[in-house]
Amino acid sequence: MSAGVGPRAGRELAVFGIAHDDVLEVRALPGFDQLVVTELRSLDAGVTATGHTRRLLDRSVWHEVEVGGVTGWA
Repeated sequence: MSAGVGPRAGRELAVFGIAHDDVLEVRALPGFDQLVVTELRSLDAGVTATGHTRRLLDRSVWHEVEVGGVTGWA
């Protein structure tokens, strides 16, 4: 994607919009069919943007994040 789209590298992020009993799956690569490397719960903190963003052919937009020593895509 073009520059300026998505969170900047180093920016701290938070999880919101997830039901209290659900999780946001962080994946090894962008795409719903990719391996889940960790899960985040609603209002989890300590999530940092790497500055990488990808838009797939299915029009989904993915941001690379780092949390607890794990890097993945959400």
